[in-house]
Amino acid sequence: MSEHGFLESKIGPKKGVGAADKYRGAAVAELNLSTPKTISKATALAEALNIMILEDFDVLPVIDNKKFVGFVTSGDIRANLADKTLQDTTPVEALMHRFAKRRQEYQLITPETPLAELESFLEKNSIGFVTGLLF
Repeated sequence: MSEHGFLESKIGPKKGVGAADKYRGAAVAELNLSTPKTISKATALAEALNIMILEDFDVLPVIDNKKFVGFVTSGDIRANLADKTLQDTTPVEALMHRFAKRRQEYQLITPETPLAELESFLEKNSIGFVTGLLF
């Protein structure tokens, strides 16, 4: 390319550089993520949306008896409130995306998870939750 007046790019990882090298061994904790917020199944949609707005989150995990049972998105809440499908006092349980009830393996993402592993996870999954606890 240089013979045609183009310079070699010096931006980005060099060929053959692995993801672990790309992140220099950094872990999720180094992303300085916001303190996680969770809500219960009984939380009203309006309250959940208010938390999302105040905390600048698009998704909130839903907890029941110290277990992740699902999640709710701001887009889903806004759409259902706008078309009056649900009321602002409706519990998030009516709208949340439920985690499978069958025994399923989930990949644990903790503050100690290497960024290379997180990158690999996000290539296959559109959403993930960082937790320091096993429920």
